[in-house]
Amino acid sequence: MRWLSVLFLVTLISPFVLFCQKQSPSDYDFDSSSPSGTYRVRIVGHSQPRKTGTREYTERVSMQFFKGKEELYNYESEDSDQYEPTFRETKPVVEWISDSSFRMGEARSDQPFFDEINVTNETNEKLKYLSVGYGKNELFWIFDLASGASFDLRASPRFKPDGTSNYFLGYGGATWSGRKFEGTMEQKQRKEPSDGPLRFQITITSKDLR
Repeated sequence: MRWLSVLFLVTLISPFVLFCQKQSPSDYDFDSSSPSGTYRVRIVGHSQPRKTGTREYTERVSMQFFKGKEELYNYESEDSDQYEPTFRETKPVVEWISDSSFRMGEARSDQPFFDEINVTNETNEKLKYLSVGYGKNELFWIFDLASGASFDLRASPRFKPDGTSNYFLGYGGATWSGRKFEGTMEQKQRKEPSDGPLRFQITITSKDLR
């Protein structure tokens, strides 16, 4: 998904801190199943020293999601840019937030979360997966969203006086028949905490499928 490349971008009760920002670079291999064991995620990261630039190391990350033995989705990032934050810096917390939804972010999901993202499937097909990148640091995944079904996500506004708080998102996914979709949304920029919360409505229709 093109939008994911741009934005890139345990247990149900206790989020897993995959890596700490202050931790020295190292390889990691995170493998976790959803609470019922229906779905599984694997995140693999490789780091190596950088010979040039301001960052001391590069990072390459691959993600795979499975349902049983079937792969639902896979993604591999390019080497991290020398000026951009790495995956381990922007998404140190990874967690299942329900049996069919997964979250990556900067903070744990038991922090105050106010913004809401509603996802509705108005196609006549079941969505194999749908991912939502919210702001700079949050990434959500929803699996097997049935035709006519909706799913609510709660996201952190992460208010900042400079106007860089979360107010935009990108999304994309595919149906089980292989048809794909993607899009972006933007809300008003908050000038102070009282301007929130924000609510986004993502509605996938048959016209969005290609």
